[in-house]
Amino acid sequence: MPYNRYKDSFFDYTSQFPRSFWIINSLELLERGAYYGTMAILAIHIHDNLDFSSRVTGMLTGSLMALLYFVPLIAAALAEKIGYRKSLLISFVIMICGYISFGLVSDLALVFLSIVFLGIGAGSFKPLISATIAHVTEEEQRNAGFSIYYWMINLGAFIVPLIIGGVKSFGIFDPEKNSEIVFYMSSILISFNLIIAFFKVEEPITPDPDKDVLSSLKALGTVFKDKSFMYLLLIYSGFWLMFGTAHIFMPLYMKHFHVMPDWFSVFYLATINPGTIISVGFILSKVVEKYDSLHLMITGVGIFVFGILLLGMTTIPILFVLGIFIFSIGEFITHPNFISYVSKIAPKDKVAVYMGYAFIPSGIGQVCGSFLGGFLFGHFAESEQMPKIFWAIVASYGLLTIIGLTLYDIYIARAPKPVYDPETGEEILEEESWDEPEVERKPSPINIRIPYVSDSKYAQFVPAVLALFLIPLILGGASMMGTNTWYDDDDDDVYYLESEWYYQSSVDGYTDEGSAESWPEDILTRGIAQLEFTLEWEDEDDSDGNHENQPDSFRFFVDTPWGDSFESEERQNQRGQPMTITLIVNLSDVNVKDSGTNKADSDGEYTYTVECTEAGDQEYTGLPGLGNDESDDGNDWTFTVQYTEWEKHEKD
Repeated sequence: MPYNRYKDSFFDYTSQFPRSFWIINSLELLERGAYYGTMAILAIHIHDNLDFSSRVTGMLTGSLMALLYFVPLIAAALAEKIGYRKSLLISFVIMICGYISFGLVSDLALVFLSIVFLGIGAGSFKPLISATIAHVTEEEQRNAGFSIYYWMINLGAFIVPLIIGGVKSFGIFDPEKNSEIVFYMSSILISFNLIIAFFKVEEPITPDPDKDVLSSLKALGTVFKDKSFMYLLLIYSGFWLMFGTAHIFMPLYMKHFHVMPDWFSVFYLATINPGTIISVGFILSKVVEKYDSLHLMITGVGIFVFGILLLGMTTIPILFVLGIFIFSIGEFITHPNFISYVSKIAPKDKVAVYMGYAFIPSGIGQVCGSFLGGFLFGHFAESEQMPKIFWAIVASYGLLTIIGLTLYDIYIARAPKPVYDPETGEEILEEESWDEPEVERKPSPINIRIPYVSDSKYAQFVPAVLALFLIPLILGGASMMGTNTWYDDDDDDVYYLESEWYYQSSVDGYTDEGSAESWPEDILTRGIAQLEFTLEWEDEDDSDGNHENQPDSFRFFVDTPWGDSFESEERQNQRGQPMTITLIVNLSDVNVKDSGTNKADSDGEYTYTVECTEAGDQEYTGLPGLGNDESDDGNDWTFTVQYTEWEKHEKD
């Protein structure tokens, strides 16, 4: 019975939408699958397979983003002129040409031409689906219809990269090295769309041959006149600057710093963000719906920043995945509430215009993020091998956005709005205006309270002050956290041990004779080439002139996270002299493949055991029968851990 009840409810829910609604959503599912399958590998393809620099990679992906976000300005108007069905067919043909050419060309000019094809095709398709859904659904169905549409986007972005990642895991082929096959697969998906559109898609509205295609651009004048709205768009571009930079360069970071195991491909990486939204999006939307939209935007950006710092400040796999999960939640909280906020502040007769231009921040941010990110990633991550600074800069974009949104909230959003006389259109002076009930502003779900500040007028500045304080803190901290080795998977580079040893930890202890002391330690650094363990001790002095303290003997054991155990030699100190036992573990011998060209799984919990095998007694050296030996129960010691990393050099 429960199954039949749920089945009936499902069909009742889905049957409210016409057949054309489901056809158009199937096109969205396949197109987004093709797009995100390609985007998962695009930076790897350009940088590694075609051997272009990080800067060129950023410029090419930035050009694609520019087309994706600014072609829609005229694409919707063109569709109204020549017809939606014809526009869909044209966009699919252009996309197929773009995907196929990606797999065939390697010259920079031709690669750029492929970018242009894909950008124009996908950019033309982008507004057609949402506009069609608006046309084929009734107003009371529209919220549910766009919720399904948003799910289709994320479902396609999740399923196709997951399938391609599985292809690599099962050894069918390596889509990272044979990326042209991925582009051909994307072209096949779009070919299915071409067939569906040709036979099944109907015109949602009658084409208007007299439509002025450039009329949509004229609405920009209305937007530019609203300075407060322009400030909001400019500030919010900072969020998309952070998002776009992370989205483009995260695959390169994961691969070349070997953050994840070899089986975890960039396609699995691409599933985490949409998978998070699919799994928790509905719950999150219910949790945050009662809060103020602008405050939620500030909260969401803060969560996104935390996720970026979590994945970028370490190379621990679980923290990397968790960071992406967290920033995906931040994205889901931020962007829908931005759209909601725009719909609330737009003049009632211009809501459609304002909503149409709400995409400008994502266009500006992703284009600038690609271009600027190429320079930053190439310098800090690739050349200087200091990716933590790169991610600290990316997080700083978000912190600057928090500062901007906070000041916007205080000085613009809460500022009194002018009131106009409905008959004359003239602004009514403040003393002549009528009182309107003030809408209660519900606080953010994350409310930071600071003693002596939270209840004062300065409390509203807390998010901006915290963000301003954190920017130099994370940039300075990242610069002091050392380097991580950049690894190439080809034979163009060789790796040598660095001459510099880095301090990890030091522990002082005391062990009784015949006993052992054990303790765990987490080492969070990956890519370690050698670990050096040192045990030092110095025998006690003679107790008096008639006794000689005999030497002590020690040894120690190291249990590693990957299951190997190492034992030092047992050594005895010379009487009255300090002694050191050193054990060096070369990870290239035990846990790194290809002589260091793959990341060492050196992070995890180590267990150290120090054993005092013998504590020499204080032997009596005076006249026989006048004294006795004195027992020595144990000795103090110091245990130190250091490591060195791989250093990359080009072959001569």
